[in-house]
Amino acid sequence: MNPHVKKLQADLGIVADGILGPITERSIIAAAREGRLVMVPSPQPIINPIAEDDIPPAGDVRLEGVHPALVKLIRSASLKCDVPFTVIEGLRSKERQRELVARGASKTQNSRHLTGHAVDLWPLDLETLKPLPAGNKAAEDRLWADLRVIAGVVKAEAVRTGVMVEWGGDWGWDSPHFQLNRQAFPA
Repeated sequence: MNPHVKKLQADLGIVADGILGPITERSIIAAAREGRLVMVPSPQPIINPIAEDDIPPAGDVRLEGVHPALVKLIRSASLKCDVPFTVIEGLRSKERQRELVARGASKTQNSRHLTGHAVDLWPLDLETLKPLPAGNKAAEDRLWADLRVIAGVVKAEAVRTGVMVEWGGDWGWDSPHFQLNRQAFPA
């Protein structure tokens, strides 16, 4: 069992067997009744049942020219993710790529963005729906935390749909980046 879950159970005095079922549910309810646990509704993802996704219009525009399999994956993930996000970059020109490499924002002239096989996603604040800021340690920690959640949902959706996708965060430095696997989706 996860050590964090064990500590939480110990702190709350919850007796649970690690399997969600009647024992765990009774323990949680008992802890709540005794005031040892406060139930707070989790933030709900922004879901418009009429829309095909929860990506803001400005992000939607940036999906133009992106491979249809990646567009479908990102749209689907946006509906399932508790962290709202937008697309900050999709298809790039060679000129834009050269500019990013010169600034140190990219490490290659052979980016999957050039062929529409990659997107960069950015988390939005739950209350304002504005892009999260960057620049200081606290902001960077929040960005990475939210991007890990987004990556988890995108990867799970990729497994569910059979689309081979890679996350730049797994490389340790490009956390907004998601791309289609080169062997499965050659340019």
